[in-house]
Amino acid sequence: MIVFGHINQSLAGLLVKLIFPRKKVVLIAHGIEVWRNLSFTKKLFLKQCNKLLAVSQFTKDSLVRQHGVSAAKIDVFYNTLDPFFKIPDSFERNKSLLAKHGINENQKIVLTVARLSSTEKYKGYDYVIKAMAEIRDYDIRYFLVGKYDDKEFKRLKKLINDYRIDDKVILVGYVDDETLGNYYSIADVFVMPSKKEGFGIVFIEAMVRGLKVIAGNKDGSVDALQNGKFGVLINPDNEEEIKNAIVESLKANYTIEEKQKLQQNVIEVFGSEEYIQRLKNVLNALKY
Repeated sequence: MIVFGHINQSLAGLLVKLIFPRKKVVLIAHGIEVWRNLSFTKKLFLKQCNKLLAVSQFTKDSLVRQHGVSAAKIDVFYNTLDPFFKIPDSFERNKSLLAKHGINENQKIVLTVARLSSTEKYKGYDYVIKAMAEIRDYDIRYFLVGKYDDKEFKRLKKLINDYRIDDKVILVGYVDDETLGNYYSIADVFVMPSKKEGFGIVFIEAMVRGLKVIAGNKDGSVDALQNGKFGVLINPDNEEEIKNAIVESLKANYTIEEKQKLQQNVIEVFGSEEYIQRLKNVLNALKY
């Protein structure tokens, strides 16, 4: 049995099936790489696979609808928290980071973590920036964390300047894993109204840190938020819904007990031990 982690390995997979036809082949399907039109080689590989593991129901539905893959051959197989991911044992805000950005204890913080690319404009942070302009009377800061290219940085700076919210939006740029954890710690709400997430690992990383999460309802984000059980799902094209969800999430009283419960729920569904057991179950089932 051979597991392929990406459809770009299709040629290797077809060679395996040609030389060793009794080998069972498993493909992990993540998202956008299988949502689009595929080459003849990739389509043929999909037919040759014994099992496909789609990281979300959205990706499974896309494989069935766009490429005619049998639904019975596809298992929804969620992504997981990295086994080396440090799960916090408290929900205290990092005071040194607050001081660095001049944030006091009473100010609310909205956070997005994403790659900011001029060629990928589907993360929805534009709408969040606009929402900040419309709720400027609230004492809120919006931190946008992630590596950006020059073109996207200039576009976002212009957008922020046009809305006159330079004092409310902070473009942080790339940070290492430890520093990223500190940014999660100071946030109150994580929001990313994306439309093309295969799953969205950042959502589960935010929730396991006890953050309220707002995500779009048109892609794999739905699975990460367990159909709204773990967070708030909104129409990512509806600016009013995004704004209202942010305001309501910031206004709600969120206790330590509720954060702990969310953290535990996320670990039970998306923890690495659960992932390993699910993978064992899938591979064992294919043996027979």
